[in-house]
Amino acid sequence: MNHFFFRFSFILLLSWISTDTLCAGGVDTLIQYGQNALTMHGRVYRSQGQQREGEKMPLDSAIVSVVNEGGKTIWYGFTDSKGRLNIKLPLGKKFTMSFSKKGFVKKFFNVDTHVNQDDKKDFDFTYDIDIFEAVNGLDVSVLNSPVAKVVYKSFDKTFTYDVAYTNKTNAGLQKMYREYYALKKKESNYNAADSAGTKPATINSNGPKKSVPYGQGKKPHQ
Repeated sequence: MNHFFFRFSFILLLSWISTDTLCAGGVDTLIQYGQNALTMHGRVYRSQGQQREGEKMPLDSAIVSVVNEGGKTIWYGFTDSKGRLNIKLPLGKKFTMSFSKKGFVKKFFNVDTHVNQDDKKDFDFTYDIDIFEAVNGLDVSVLNSPVAKVVYKSFDKTFTYDVAYTNKTNAGLQKMYREYYALKKKESNYNAADSAGTKPATINSNGPKKSVPYGQGKKPHQ
């Protein structure tokens, strides 16, 4: 009887370890007790075009993954109904955080949690990011690079976006979004014409395109 109980308990322990390794299981931290951390307070939105800030739609069940410097996924979780998911990252390391969902185009950004030795404490950083549904014909090669980089600024003793990197990448992101909006409009016109039983007029893709609203300050266009 004791031998059976031992084997049964051992199997349960292996199952728990395997599950914990593959999925976060609701745990929102990668730090051990007593470690200082950077808490990333995030919200993921569904991009639907040129909506105003208050009109953004939270994206539930989006996958948020954390990848270490070796390229290995070490944590992942899912956003709640309001698109929220927080994660505590240990200091003194580099991570990549990615955001995805089936049918959507993945985005990611880098987080460097290195701080000065004398500045070690607990930090917070709040961000939001939007991802959009895949569209045929859209060139998303700009997303092969991080959309942003989060770094520590010794002068302010806080974490912020790398402004130089933001300025460098925003032009490419804006171009992609202009093409995205144009393709979505074309798709919408075809769908409307199909519902009405009429053939849509040819849309000149080289025509004027609307500019994409652009966030002010240090926040990158995500």
